[in-house]
Amino acid sequence: MHASVCVCKCVCVRACNICLVFAGAFKLAEVDLTPLLPPEALAPFAEEISGRQKRRDRRAEQEARVAQREAAAAADAAAAAAIKGLTAQELKVRGANSFDDNISKS
Repeated sequence: MHASVCVCKCVCVRACNICLVFAGAFKLAEVDLTPLLPPEALAPFAEEISGRQKRRDRRAEQEARVAQREAAAAADAAAAAAIKGLTAQELKVRGANSFDDNISKS
């Protein structure tokens, strides 16, 4: 692969026909080509493929744990609020709103 700087101030990787502008943002995507490629073609990359899969699995497990913790915290907060009842301020606001609603209905 050969990289050079073009007249348009970008880095061109000629082997892959990629042109990246210096000031631009870009994202890379991983594509699973396992069903399309023979095992011999994937063999040199087996360790890297395995490592990436493990990282994806760990990240998914971590995100699931975080989501579970957040759901549990929200449930605890809702239960505590239900047990505790309304604060004096919330009662005042609700009382004022219901008073305003009763006046507007009359």
